[in-house]
Amino acid sequence: MSRIDPRYEVVSPRTQEELQALLEEQWPDRRVPAHEFHQLIQMNTLDMSILKSHLGCNRAWYNTHELAEWLWKRSNYHDDDQ
Repeated sequence: MSRIDPRYEVVSPRTQEELQALLEEQWPDRRVPAHEFHQLIQMNTLDMSILKSHLGCNRAWYNTHELAEWLWKRSNYHDDDQ
């Protein structure tokens, strides 16, 4: 079992708005550099292709609202809302 790095805190947003607020803590200008986001969550080529097909190709950045919406709709949390 892997251990969580003590520098990080486990968070569990309950709404898409809470998820967006968490993203805005990391990126207060509401612009998330695409390459930084891909590296941060360790996206593989397939994951990046899926993201690009939904949010557009050749993006240098994403805004926190669209990213929160995309992540939320693909999460188990969103399934609970249904």
